[in-house]
Amino acid sequence: MSELDKDARISLTKIAKRVNLSKQAVSCRIDSLIKKDIIQMFYTIVNTSSLGYIPFYLFLTLRNLTIDKENEIRTYLKENQHVTTFNFCDGVYDLVICLIAKDNSSLYKELTKFYSDFSLQIRSKRILNIVDVKSYPRDYLLEKKRSLIPLNRGFHNEIIKEVKLDKINLSILSLLTKNARLSSTEISRKLNISATSVIRRIKSMQKEKIINGYSIHLAEKFFPTHIVMLEFNHISSNIEKKILSYAANNNKITYI
Repeated sequence: MSELDKDARISLTKIAKRVNLSKQAVSCRIDSLIKKDIIQMFYTIVNTSSLGYIPFYLFLTLRNLTIDKENEIRTYLKENQHVTTFNFCDGVYDLVICLIAKDNSSLYKELTKFYSDFSLQIRSKRILNIVDVKSYPRDYLLEKKRSLIPLNRGFHNEIIKEVKLDKINLSILSLLTKNARLSSTEISRKLNISATSVIRRIKSMQKEKIINGYSIHLAEKFFPTHIVMLEFNHISSNIEKKILSYAANNNKITYI
């Protein structure tokens, strides 16, 4: 899982060499992790700012939430193209949603519909604009101490300029976001282009920092996550650097 977390597109051959197992044994173990619902998804880390999208976090406290209403909300969020991730949780908030929008106007339209459809279930709400995100490997899987600050794999970086993609690259990106382990051959068959072209296009998107990496989504029941919110009246650049350094060197922190 640690190898797949660092690169979900890594070949079975490379994993086998690193963990000292046969290729067939590695394949069986991955299949078992999927069947047991431990690994729920292989996903691509897309830098949303490079595509002109701004990410937001919506924190909600809920009320009058029946099982039917919860399922209705889940279905709504799963089918909404603006929603990238969501989690029902315990603590201060009951539901956390990450969504993307081109601008505040399109975000307002989307949220207005959501608020209207589930007004009886929403007690309070809070929305935050994401300026920058840094994502780190799950080194806690091996109880491994981070000796070096890892490369940033964040899904949003303010400094990245917007890149225009053609329909083929957008189609490749769409397939990879659903399943990062799709081979170049499988993608080429779906899009009716050569595997060589797929490989070249993926490498180009990686070089342009449109794709920041590939990872896995692990089931909450096996690997529960916790969101810690820190509020500052003012934060100096020196304190910010210390916080980022602490996060990068703490193997229990996966993003900030």
